[in-house]
Amino acid sequence: MTSTIGSSALERVEAAFADPEAGALAFKKAGGKVVGFLGATVPIELIAAAGAHPLRLKGASGGTSLADKLMEPVRELYLRRIFDRLLSGSLAWLDLLIVPRSSEGLLQFYYLVEYVRTHHGHEHLPKVVLLDLLQTPFDYTIAYNKARLYELKEAIEASTETEITQQAIATEIARYNAARAQFRDFIEQNRPAGGLRLKLASFGQTQPLADFRNLLSELASTPTQFATGRRVALSGSPHETTALYDAFAANGMDIVAEDHDWGAGIYAHDVAESADPIAALEERYRLHGISMRQFVRDKPELDVSGREIGPDAVAFFFEENDDTLGWEYPDERQRLETAGITTALLRGPIHDAGCAAAVSELALQLAGGTEGKDNG
Repeated sequence: MTSTIGSSALERVEAAFADPEAGALAFKKAGGKVVGFLGATVPIELIAAAGAHPLRLKGASGGTSLADKLMEPVRELYLRRIFDRLLSGSLAWLDLLIVPRSSEGLLQFYYLVEYVRTHHGHEHLPKVVLLDLLQTPFDYTIAYNKARLYELKEAIEASTETEITQQAIATEIARYNAARAQFRDFIEQNRPAGGLRLKLASFGQTQPLADFRNLLSELASTPTQFATGRRVALSGSPHETTALYDAFAANGMDIVAEDHDWGAGIYAHDVAESADPIAALEERYRLHGISMRQFVRDKPELDVSGREIGPDAVAFFFEENDDTLGWEYPDERQRLETAGITTALLRGPIHDAGCAAAVSELALQLAGGTEGKDNG
């Protein structure tokens, strides 16, 4: 897939995707504080308000030999890889690690980290805190969530030795809202290929905000031309790598929307700037933080700006041990088929023969080679 984007911008995207922690390490070596986090429900504005670098950890590569001795094999691969790195000491440079309770795997991850610190002598582990942010759309959860955010604020202040003022939070809310709007505008105006969408979404979760905005500006000011195939929306389990995106592209399909927690949907919703900063963060991450605990999920066929894009199909991908998101599939399949949108069910691992066959079958179906609307 070719484009006319300037090579320097693409090189920065590729470099950050291949080595997402390089910028944070440089920030740390220069005397800054780095706060790592998992998932898409941690208010990174709070971290930035302390002058720290927010770094979302990835488990896209690496072994699990240390983790396999202590962690159940049913846990997600990315969690096993991150846990392995914690045990090895390669993440000891983090000043704090925030783990949200946005899936059963993440909760058990937190408990296991605390267990090995207490009972296995792993004192090199960074301090880890749990953020139990409920995601139910009810008023009675608001007070509970605000209390948890104030606890998180105190933990960040202690780890960074910096007081987080209300004005600092409000300033970061405005900065991150501006970046989200810039990302949405770039996606709408340029419609980049799926793999690049994912890499850009990842860039904004791991690199300094100013670098993210500068990159988007450079890309937007350079003529772009992306080849696109049949348009597919992707739902289900998270994707830290472009493996599935590449598999779709190889079969003449392009992912143009996604609702998983590493995709462009991260930037779909802003934080209210006119409300109390903590209350505004609570509302945004309770209602719009992407996770398996999210009570109300956006339709997967919506683009990053919330518009119906009318994809040719919606593909539902679930990791091998991921059962939670699969509960939604039967109802979603019926809803989409009623709307005349083809659906497909894919099971991981991505490189498994069954998954590859399902991608090929969907491509054949969209090309008119099979009958029916359901490929699951």
